[in-house]
Amino acid sequence: MMEEGIVEERLTYERLRKELREVWVHNMVSPEPLRTAENSTKRVVELIDKIVSAELVVFDVKFISLAGNLDAAKVRKLAERYGFSHRTTAKAQGGAVLVDVKRERNNLAHGYKSFAECGRDLTYKSLLATKSQAILYTRQILKNMDHYIDNKQYKLT
Repeated sequence: MMEEGIVEERLTYERLRKELREVWVHNMVSPEPLRTAENSTKRVVELIDKIVSAELVVFDVKFISLAGNLDAAKVRKLAERYGFSHRTTAKAQGGAVLVDVKRERNNLAHGYKSFAECGRDLTYKSLLATKSQAILYTRQILKNMDHYIDNKQYKLT
């Protein structure tokens, strides 16, 4: 995992790539409903002290926002946020099929459509093509993430 690499390599703020610096700072100063302006100032001073003293960076997994259903647009936003590639082959069509999968999954989950209504206009061949394309896209994104971690692209070189 990326966080383990960051800890094992004893990375500080200055050695992280720009995207991860932004994530870390955002997590450190993220607003809390009951935080006063005075407490916010103290939090920012703590953050500055951590950076200046070259304290090791630690990411809290509770700040990784993967709530809800992922579609290609959310994957692209995550890729931009963390700095890994969201590029896939033309055959994966940028994960476009995930929009339909997500929509129909939500229709089923929320009771807007029955299973019969959801699938009545679909053929076996179209379902198979949708499945294949979704798997292709997902595998390529996971491969990009593995490449990012394996090549330690989370840090500055």
